[in-house]
Amino acid sequence: MSRRSGRGADRLDFDRKAKSHLAFLPAPDARPGLFAEKFNDIELLCMRKRENGPDWDRLFEIAAAQDGYFSVDQAQSVGISRPNLQAHLHRGHVLRPRRGVYRLVRYPVSDHEELAEIWLQSDQEGVFSHETALSLYDLSDVLPARIHITLPTSWRRRRQPDGAVVHYAEVPPEDRDWFGAVPVTSVRRTLRACATGGL
Repeated sequence: MSRRSGRGADRLDFDRKAKSHLAFLPAPDARPGLFAEKFNDIELLCMRKRENGPDWDRLFEIAAAQDGYFSVDQAQSVGISRPNLQAHLHRGHVLRPRRGVYRLVRYPVSDHEELAEIWLQSDQEGVFSHETALSLYDLSDVLPARIHITLPTSWRRRRQPDGAVVHYAEVPPEDRDWFGAVPVTSVRRTLRACATGGL
């Protein structure tokens, strides 16, 4: 990243704006309290910039909990716009393995990363199930050819995650467990789903 990119560039642009405001400040003796009012306006601008500007530290925290991946919505939630993401994609700082999903280039590679990609593409509403869950629990010697995920029934008319076998059903909290960064159906629900499906 260049020295003037990211937060440094944001801060540099803001400093220039702040100096332009300082040029219009009245003399301290122009009217009692007027100088303080103008200074407080500039400080308020500073606070807004810090609060609303891109927060790459927070994005890293989010991605670190998801095997280095994050979604466009998660980036935007911390003040990082789509154009900003595109700029970092072109500079090679992030990757875009799937529609709407990005990965930090320097984040260590881990097993089952594709699960995080698909889960983020499902807006974190999917739960890995069926043959995929069997494999994650080491309850099957057969590696599934494709990844199975169960989505809420409200997803029937929405675009499915790329490259996944999608099942539609509601999965309550008591039927869920976690495998690393992603949710998976519980052992009991997994066995029942596979038996029903004739697996």
